[in-house]
Amino acid sequence: MPVFAKIDENGDVLEFPYRVLDMRRMPADAVLCNSQVKKPTNVKWYEGLWYERVEREGDEYVVYYIKKPKKFFSEDEKKNTLKTLIAQAINDSERALSEQKITFEQHNANLEVLHTIDVDDESTYDNYHNIKS
Repeated sequence: MPVFAKIDENGDVLEFPYRVLDMRRMPADAVLCNSQVKKPTNVKWYEGLWYERVEREGDEYVVYYIKKPKKFFSEDEKKNTLKTLIAQAINDSERALSEQKITFEQHNANLEVLHTIDVDDESTYDNYHNIKS
């Protein structure tokens, strides 16, 4: 999804993010921001990304992010989210195996990783990110 900023005649950011309702009629004060170059790649399943700021860098406007823990309504919701992610990862691995996108060994390695995750032990939560696709 494109991210925009509202700028003044000097190119200074007045508003971010700036909502553009119809991109066919782009407001003159709107600029498309580069939302990918500074986007963190090591985001855990229990973390979220929020816009921190936008900065002008040369000819483009670059979005910076901050990572924060996701807010779950309860510990049960957090555990149920992880259970769902594990089930989805198992299904994805089985589908990839059946479509010959991964080998049987890779599939078994994924299952081994998934079985090391204990929803009652947060020290095992990061194992989820060791799955190979």
